[in-house]
Amino acid sequence: MCAAAKRAKLPNFSRRLSVDGAATFVNKTGPTVRSWAAQGLLPYFMQGSRMFFLESDLQEFLDDRKAPTIGKIGVVGLAEKLTCGKRTAYGMVRSGLIRAERVRGKLLIDPADVDKYLENTYRVARRA
Repeated sequence: MCAAAKRAKLPNFSRRLSVDGAATFVNKTGPTVRSWAAQGLLPYFMQGSRMFFLESDLQEFLDDRKAPTIGKIGVVGLAEKLTCGKRTAYGMVRSGLIRAERVRGKLLIDPADVDKYLENTYRVARRA
């Protein structure tokens, strides 16, 4: 197969990065980037035995990773809002009293859910 035919099969992109370049771009290590690619989190393409990433795909990946956390609070923030300890706040999440979602290994809580919980708690306390 001639070189021109090989080049025609490869994506023609203005900015492609090797594993090391991609790792620098996302501020992680090469093995982490390879792991994310193997898990299907990062799109990549192969040229021979070498793995490449598009800068635009990496930027989209970084933007998507930031989006779910905007406006959310962690367990420590929940504890501060409820004026209780971290263990108590974590227990409330584990028991289902307050809804949380796990994003990249961290529990994130929507402040509106905390407000609903507080509103319901005070409403029940006033009835008693």
